[in-house]
Amino acid sequence: PTLSDGSHTVEVRAIDNVGNVDPTPASWTFVVDATAPDTSFTSTPTTPTSTNTPTFEFAGTDTGSGVSHYEVQIDGGGFTTQSSPFTTAT
Repeated sequence: PTLSDGSHTVEVRAIDNVGNVDPTPASWTFVVDATAPDTSFTSTPTTPTSTNTPTFEFAGTDTGSGVSHYEVQIDGGGFTTQSSPFTTAT
């Protein structure tokens, strides 16, 4: 079956040719996290701004595994790993 986000446990047991069943199945618990995090700005410069090195603050939420890192892109120049707060280079 297709699994939903969240914790799941799989158990496996062996049964031999005469019907004896393993009394202690192997068990594995794991988490499915197929939902993307949501990112938002928490602080931005005013617009227009008089500084050419503005600072931005942002945060992300994720109900599964958490946010591991952030990537920032300016004017389509490609994403790079950054942290919040982020100040543009001079």
